[in-house]
Amino acid sequence: MDKKIIDSHRYKKVPRNKIKKNNKKLKTKKVIKPKKNISKKNANIFANSVSNTRSNYGKLIDNTLKEEKKEKIKEKIKSEVQYSKFVKIAICILAIVSIFVISKLVLSKNGENILSVFSNDNNNNEELEDNYNFKIGISKLDTTDYLKSSNVILNELATKTFYTLVKVNKDYKIEYSLAEKVEKISDTSYKIHLNPIYKVTSDDVITSFNKIKINQKDSIYYSKISNIDKMIKEDDSVINVSLLSPDPFFVYSLVFPINDSSNKSTEYIMNDVSLNSVSLVKNSSKSSLGVISLTNYENTDDMVDNFRNGNIDMFTASSDSIMQLIGKREYNVKKYRDGETVFLLGNKDSALYKKKEVRQAIAYAINRDEIVKNVDMKFSEVIDIPYIYSDIKYKYDLYAAENALLINGWKKTSGIYTKNDGYEYQKLELNLLVNKDDTVKSKIADSIKEMVEKVGIRINVLKLSENEITEKVNAKDYDIVLSTVYINDSPNIEYLYDYINVNDITNSAIENVKNSDVSNIEENVQTLKNAISSEVSCIGIMAKTTNVVYQKYIKGFDNISYMKVFDNIENIGRIKE
Repeated sequence: MDKKIIDSHRYKKVPRNKIKKNNKKLKTKKVIKPKKNISKKNANIFANSVSNTRSNYGKLIDNTLKEEKKEKIKEKIKSEVQYSKFVKIAICILAIVSIFVISKLVLSKNGENILSVFSNDNNNNEELEDNYNFKIGISKLDTTDYLKSSNVILNELATKTFYTLVKVNKDYKIEYSLAEKVEKISDTSYKIHLNPIYKVTSDDVITSFNKIKINQKDSIYYSKISNIDKMIKEDDSVINVSLLSPDPFFVYSLVFPINDSSNKSTEYIMNDVSLNSVSLVKNSSKSSLGVISLTNYENTDDMVDNFRNGNIDMFTASSDSIMQLIGKREYNVKKYRDGETVFLLGNKDSALYKKKEVRQAIAYAINRDEIVKNVDMKFSEVIDIPYIYSDIKYKYDLYAAENALLINGWKKTSGIYTKNDGYEYQKLELNLLVNKDDTVKSKIADSIKEMVEKVGIRINVLKLSENEITEKVNAKDYDIVLSTVYINDSPNIEYLYDYINVNDITNSAIENVKNSDVSNIEENVQTLKNAISSEVSCIGIMAKTTNVVYQKYIKGFDNISYMKVFDNIENIGRIKE
């Protein structure tokens, strides 16, 4: 053992004359003395500091005392110490209760609590600075043109400066804005009626649409309007829309910003647009923010340095390297799903995967929290179903996994579940396809295999090239595939229908969506979401996230999500010092 670990003075013998001197010093303190008939020759020091309040008890107890006497002394000391601690705790509790009572009784002239120590709404009681210039840093902004840019922050703020025809909340409910009504004429034709309270014309809408259409994939909004063939003005407040193909989700696509020439009633007005910066000036917003300034940084290091120095209030990050640049400086972080997800998608014609209990058992057997932790905990989170606005329902539960199989007639034989219903003998063994060139998904696939085999489900991981996977999927020569799925704020998941149509329940929900009208699309979307969840039509693994990093003196980013970072902009601001 290293000599440095042992303190040699701890076991140093004390001379007898020193003991006598110590006894004199302790005249005023209670000392337990050894019996007189005990030989001095056999006397030793018994030094054990019990606590700060009882530290002087038992410092010079003779080692030759009878064992029962020693135990009695120790019990007495222990009892007195415990009593002392109890008294202190009781006093603390009494003090806390007293403060609580006083805080409730002492009121200001307006009837508000002067003492807010016990308030659950401390943050809500914090005042915000008026007309604060909120500064946002953006790294390598593609363009400051909100209609062309793919930057989420810029595009969301654009909705504060320009109205949209409709808005979509986190429950995929339609909130009409510029559009007063959207009317379905046929599967490929609609009529948009503008709300007369806004000074927005059909020409404004058509001009904005054409600008996105011309720029095509350069705009984040292009995917939403790509199925629109043309918009034709009927009059100043009515627009006729022709689609390239039937689209029951059409009303959800009307969320692109309309360049309103009047701009008299929007929350903010966009001005001072340059190659590297954009400013939004408060117009009718109830927010404490006066100006919102966006600055483009070509160098990420410069952006982080400006954050550290307090020159910017917020920026977004999606890599650990950026977070490490901040160092140990205190700051707040919230995250939102950025659309890139990983899912287990199944072959609906697979004899095993089409069984609900098998899908349930796999979902329960996978510890997705552990996978996220091992892969990229800082920039990932668990996801259930392929909707960017959705909650987590499936929890890691090995008992639930096995029960799902047992109650459906499966029996474990030699560590693997089997089933013989009299017609067919089945062994619970599935083939999982994964891209061999994707190291992250390969790692996830290996983890899934290990986890589900603990339950009694055998997984054969087939690591193949992307082309080989495509061939097997097209030939229906697989059970499950680990796939990257890109989702956004639209509930349109038609591209997944071939993988989630696993039984009559999900098939019926899909068909209802396909045949939806504007009046019932919301209801049918919710039904499909519920069906995918209840039937375990697909198994979500993880969703990539983006960090919203902001200063400690900023508040209002508690419940953010994709394209909803500034949804409650009236609550965002700088706390008054």
